[in-house]
Amino acid sequence: MYITSSANLRNNYRKIANRCKETREPVFLTTNGEGDLVLMSLEAYKDLISHRSIEAELMRIEASEKAGRVSYVTLEEFEKGTEKILRVAEEETESYRHD
Repeated sequence: MYITSSANLRNNYRKIANRCKETREPVFLTTNGEGDLVLMSLEAYKDLISHRSIEAELMRIEASEKAGRVSYVTLEEFEKGTEKILRVAEEETESYRHD
């Protein structure tokens, strides 16, 4: 875990940005010694969003299973569903690029 001040980011932006890209780990920024922001590469962020979407879908499936609302699908149906989940995650990621 790397923690640095916002002043250090201002003075060493390129070095810190490269660290984010190379390690794919976030950098925690402080202001006046207090946690303020988290900086990460776009690729790391896309991975995070993608994993969150997949985890949410798995949790939904698990809840359905526990409630007895389980339906079984063919491998082809499963692959189509997986493609849909990944497509939605990619669309969510794309929308953040344009903001």
